[in-house]
Amino acid sequence: ARARRPGPTVVVSFGTPYILQQMPEVGTYVVGWGVDTHSQYAAARALLGLEPIVGVLPISIPPLVTRGVGLRRGAASGDDRQ
Repeated sequence: ARARRPGPTVVVSFGTPYILQQMPEVGTYVVGWGVDTHSQYAAARALLGLEPIVGVLPISIPPLVTRGVGLRRGAASGDDRQ
């Protein structure tokens, strides 16, 4: 069953990036590239806008995403950055 929640859904993969092949309907997908606490903390800060997001996939995820696709987004401005 699909959960109904307000707002967009973001899937973050800290293990294999190929998990996207199992859920191609997801609109926003982030690859964290690590299973340690530091990777999870960094991904959370970036998703909250506290840190920039800069990266491209060094692999393809057939048939959904080609190698080199990525995102470059600066951190949100404001005094609440920690």
